[in-house]
Amino acid sequence: MLDEGWWPRQNGAGICNLYALTKSQDELRRLIEVAVDHTDNLPSLLSIVLNTAVPVVHVADGRRTLSK
Repeated sequence: MLDEGWWPRQNGAGICNLYALTKSQDELRRLIEVAVDHTDNLPSLLSIVLNTAVPVVHVADGRRTLSK
């Protein structure tokens, strides 16, 4: 669990980019086994920080779905 002071209070300052999305969209679909993909063209993201739109997996109508 993160300390309350870890999260920045303004403009994302203090957050390092520990996450990246380097898999292709097809690789992601196979890995997660999604039935429906609503992401259109999904670019690779070399750094994911606060306020970055990222793909999300959720269940809709009983099917695993990939959305932005």
